[in-house]
Amino acid sequence: MKVIIPISKNKCIADGFNTTADVCVFDTETEATTFTFWKEIIPSGSSILAQFEKMKIAGAIVGHIQLMALKVLSEKGFVVYKSQGRILQQNLMLLKENKLTLYPPIEAMENGVICSGECNSCTNENIKK
Repeated sequence: MKVIIPISKNKCIADGFNTTADVCVFDTETEATTFTFWKEIIPSGSSILAQFEKMKIAGAIVGHIQLMALKVLSEKGFVVYKSQGRILQQNLMLLKENKLTLYPPIEAMENGVICSGECNSCTNENIKK
């Protein structure tokens, strides 16, 4: 299974896909790790879910996610794990050991209350790199 993880420039797990231009794709079968830009995975105008399917990405590890995004991904069979801290390698190890938990919908709902669209991170310039 391949998972996608939003990462910061220092290769730590970022708050979410809406806050960074960088991602890591990890293949649990081959243990291959690829670092790239979000726009390389999802070119402008393309469908996120279609691109994930095309690339055989079946899951994500995130620190935060909005409820609607979690709902859409989950309904399409995409697995969303809650990161345990920010250290990428630690979370990849936990994934391989089946020790990461699914992202709890109640926590995603709380993220929506926290966000309220006030931070403007969803339109942040660093996403457009």
